Amino acid sequence: MNTQKTQPSTVYPHSPEVVKLNPFTGGTGALAGVTLRYGPVFIRAYVRQTHDGKLFLSMPGRKNEKGDWWDSAFFADRTLSDQFEALAVSEYQAQVGLVPEQLVVAA
Repeated sequence: MNTQKTQPSTVYPHSPEVVKLNPFTGGTGALAGVTLRYGPVFIRAYVRQTHDGKLFLSMPGRKNEKGDWWDSAFFADRTLSDQFEALAVSEYQAQVGLVPEQLVVAA
């Protein structure tokens, strides 16, 4: 008897989309503001960079009383989150003309 459970592939009715991306000039923190769309839902987020130079999608969030950040909007499915992040990072790189080698912060 086969008791192994398999998870079916999730098929979503809408395609993830980057509606608008605005690169920021100068300063610290976010590199760009990005408007994401998934069907009738719009989310405003940011493209940020880690200390080691990796770009990532930062979802809207707030600080709690302890000073820790938590996302106030998020995707429960990591696959959908990864798709939005890939789209936003790709769009940012295209708009500012960066190639991956230029993203690493000098030590």
